[in-house]
Amino acid sequence: MVARQVRRKKKNAHQCCYISSCLYGGFVYSEKIKKKKRQLITYAPMEERDKNRIDYLNTRIYKDDTTCIKMIRFKRGSFFQLCQVLRERSLLYDTIHVCIEEQVAIFLNTIGHNLRNRLVGTNFIRSGETISRYFNLVLRAIGELSNELIRPPSLIPWPKLQGTQDGIHILRYDKLCRPHTCRTHCKVTIFF
Repeated sequence: MVARQVRRKKKNAHQCCYISSCLYGGFVYSEKIKKKKRQLITYAPMEERDKNRIDYLNTRIYKDDTTCIKMIRFKRGSFFQLCQVLRERSLLYDTIHVCIEEQVAIFLNTIGHNLRNRLVGTNFIRSGETISRYFNLVLRAIGELSNELIRPPSLIPWPKLQGTQDGIHILRYDKLCRPHTCRTHCKVTIFF
């Protein structure tokens, strides 16, 4: 009986030594990993980037109607009216980093010039992910307003189209003066 107790005590002592050595080895290994960790990348102050973003919006969009039309294909009054409608109906929200006006400007600039996220991100000093996220949010919000903003085409053709083949498609001529029909039109009218 005494021999059993002695063996148990020895066995428990060996187990304690083994566990403590494993814990110590794990601690030493984790300290080595912490020391080998690479240096973190430091970024410029956020205030400077925010100032550059606001400056971009002020000079490219809010400046006057001419630059606003060139950048987002909207007059300033219509642009702010659209932003106000989206805000009042709670379709878009200001976030900590991006206001509704900037979200809508990103969307309109992208579709107005057929730009890629990388280029729009460079212009607005944002990442491609941020541009994509807010583009999709505004697209969904505009989709909610589609019944009010987009009306079906009228059956009466415009005066410019009255002399065409069927009243809808415009005849174009190629270099050999052969007429062919251009069928790359969109039969909707957007008004605001």
